[in-house]
Amino acid sequence: MTPDWDSIRAQFPALRHLTYLNTAGTGLIPESMVDFMQQQLGAYAQGGSRAFLQLLDRVEEVRELAARMIGADTGEVAFVPSVAIGMQYLARMFGNLRTVAALADDFPTVRSAWELFGFTMHDFHALENGEIPLQTIANCPADILTISQVQWHTGYQIDPVAVGQLCRSRNQLFVLDSTQSFGYQPIDVKSSQVDVLFVSGYKWMMGGFGNTLMYIRKELLEANPQRIGWQFWEKDGNVLPTARRFELGHDRVFDILRTGHGLRFIEDIGQDLICRRVYALNDYLRDRITQDTSLQVYSNYKGAHRSAITILEGTEVTFQQLQKRGIEVSLRGRGIRTSAHFYNSIDDIDRFIEVLKDVSANNHS
Repeated sequence: MTPDWDSIRAQFPALRHLTYLNTAGTGLIPESMVDFMQQQLGAYAQGGSRAFLQLLDRVEEVRELAARMIGADTGEVAFVPSVAIGMQYLARMFGNLRTVAALADDFPTVRSAWELFGFTMHDFHALENGEIPLQTIANCPADILTISQVQWHTGYQIDPVAVGQLCRSRNQLFVLDSTQSFGYQPIDVKSSQVDVLFVSGYKWMMGGFGNTLMYIRKELLEANPQRIGWQFWEKDGNVLPTARRFELGHDRVFDILRTGHGLRFIEDIGQDLICRRVYALNDYLRDRITQDTSLQVYSNYKGAHRSAITILEGTEVTFQQLQKRGIEVSLRGRGIRTSAHFYNSIDDIDRFIEVLKDVSANNHS
């Protein structure tokens, strides 16, 4: 059954006054999330600690949902405040490994923790057009590979299954940041042979800020019982066997429940339906840029290597003028970055193209 995309779109108030093509920067949240969070805060206000214990049960429901959506076991899923913090946990946990392979211009959080903790970095580079051939990764051996599934400044998407097979064939730890893909691009951590996965909640998952989904393969948990915080221990004094040991200090129930609402929104529509919708919208956007403007599209990747990010020719002046006309995009990489999610429409893209043509004509007149 085809979703009623117009009804779904109507749940996002920002779309009533903005042409919003910037989910790669910040994902929108629906009105239902605002209502849901008011209900949770209201229950807490009325019940205090009694309500808090009920909220903890709901957190475990979110953990089960997240695990199901990425093909993991519940005990392999944790929620941490950010990718940067999660990466630092890993760097401590795998201090016995000393070398890390990373894309030279990947997003800083993918690299910085390893550099901070003194790992030897082995950099590899994308081709001039942004492509990252598998052989390029293969030519950079190290104990650990850390990489984004989709590059923030080019839109190039690696094939996680192929990369996972490469890493497993040479006993290399595979750390994947799917922040710029999960929410429209399904992933199965088992078939991809991912060892550790991160997804920030505030972009394509529509979970707001302050929460990141973390997966870590249970065999790694068993082999590396690194103490991080007080939740490292169970009540009986034994080491907590699950990824929940990464959730330090007091429980961030409201951050996690927001993420859960975003995940349920996605699951209710269907990951595969969202995937088809997002690629159709972004393919249409690229086609219109190519056919109706003289601007160059830099992220014209094919097949499994395309993503929901498009980088097109544009300047700071163009960006500022688009913003003044109610077009929300970003200035990234070699130009203007657009990123349409399932809540966008053909009309959004058509308006963007017409304003872009007008702005470009004025800048060249």
